[in-house]
Amino acid sequence: MKVVGDNLASIEKRYSETKAKLEKEIEDLKESQKSEAERLKKECEEKLKKEFDEKLEKVKESYA
Repeated sequence: MKVVGDNLASIEKRYSETKAKLEKEIEDLKESQKSEAERLKKECEEKLKKEFDEKLEKVKESYA
């Protein structure tokens, strides 16, 4: 029985370590994905603002 208990304890320890490692990896991936989405959103907004400003300038020039 001692061997079974030792094996079970070893398995539980490896399970806990692996679970903690994977939870950390998942959290890191979520954070990375969130920051990438924010970066892309900012980049898109900047491009849209630039295009809007260029078109607005053309309209102003056409009325000048």
